[in-house]
Amino acid sequence: MEVSYKHDVAHSFLVIGPEGEVDTRAYPIRMVLGNEIPGLLPCRLQRADGKVLFYYEITARQPLFDIYKKLTHGELKNIYLEFLRIFGELDMYLLDTGQLLLDPEYIYLDKEDNTLYLCYLPGYDKPAGEQLRVFTEYLLTRIEHQDPRGVMLGYGIYRLLVEESFQVEAVSEILNRSEREQEDDPRTPADLVGEETMYTDDQDILPGEADEKGMGRKDLVFLSIGLFLAGGVVAVRQMGYLPDVSLPMMFAVLLGAILLAALMVWKGREKEEEREGGIQDGEEMDWGTEKKGEGERCVPQEEETVVLYKSPAYGCPVLVCEETGQAPPVILDRDMVVIGKMEGVTDVRLDRPAISRIHARIQKKEQGYWIADLDSKNGTFVNGKKLEKEEERLLQAEDLVVFADMSYRFRDPVG
Repeated sequence: MEVSYKHDVAHSFLVIGPEGEVDTRAYPIRMVLGNEIPGLLPCRLQRADGKVLFYYEITARQPLFDIYKKLTHGELKNIYLEFLRIFGELDMYLLDTGQLLLDPEYIYLDKEDNTLYLCYLPGYDKPAGEQLRVFTEYLLTRIEHQDPRGVMLGYGIYRLLVEESFQVEAVSEILNRSEREQEDDPRTPADLVGEETMYTDDQDILPGEADEKGMGRKDLVFLSIGLFLAGGVVAVRQMGYLPDVSLPMMFAVLLGAILLAALMVWKGREKEEEREGGIQDGEEMDWGTEKKGEGERCVPQEEETVVLYKSPAYGCPVLVCEETGQAPPVILDRDMVVIGKMEGVTDVRLDRPAISRIHARIQKKEQGYWIADLDSKNGTFVNGKKLEKEEERLLQAEDLVVFADMSYRFRDPVG
């Protein structure tokens, strides 16, 4: 396929020369040339040097990849709604969606009304579902990760697209569900950012967690009470109401009370961490597999403990936490695994303050498993080297992968 651009005084054209012979009498060509189909770029044919060229009018329109640097929920939803609208128009004209060019370079947007325009290239044949999957992979790199609705929508659609039984209509259901959720909660992402349920750019920890470098609320309360009591006792002593009690003795009693209160808070925190973590000191969690459809999925086993990376139960590559038993393994039993602490979106949830809500992604490709950082606050590292924005790194056996402050080792029992 040869691509070029032509310009005259008043018009701009995207010119595509398809591969192979073109039957200009074929039904798709007659439909595209003879009708103004909503959502398709206006097209005409020209011959040059014995070749048929398709001229697509792109005047006053911009390529999609030039417009959006960071996609919000609304922009992402509009793109997919436009896709579904165009697919519906093609059905009415009995045209094959597999002959659309769904590469961001050939997708154009009219900024005035947010209308999408696609190239329909007769003779081009690539399933729309496969093209949408590749296109969505591109969009995932452009999603604004501070917009939770956009993140959930993008990754929700992507999970549909990697399924073998995918139907385009399933995308419509996700969009409708997203629309219903937004109607139930009319707040904008900007409204949500200021609330306790959201994260901020400067501090990517969950609400209620104390800053590791500062004090928690309970610490401040007990310290304030202690200082108040100490000041009160000193004041009473100075006023002459406790003449037989020496100042050193008073301070010793107050210090003991404060230390006792601090010990009670510390013991309470330990019990909370044990309840939340679900793993007691000295325990290790064993992970095995269960049947899931035709393949296998690795799941935790409650009985016999084994060394994770030597377990014969693994039928897929895995990242094993270096802190044994302290965090779940990252099991690569699907085409894409998202790591982070945002419940409902991530496949592997690492609930630690330093981990971002959408931290990293590992994707299966022809050569193996590729890891990418998703604009996390504290970064993703492979063998000590930090992944740059939009950089992908192929994982090799025994690679050390660090998500913020959590270290994992890449194991491949079948490799």
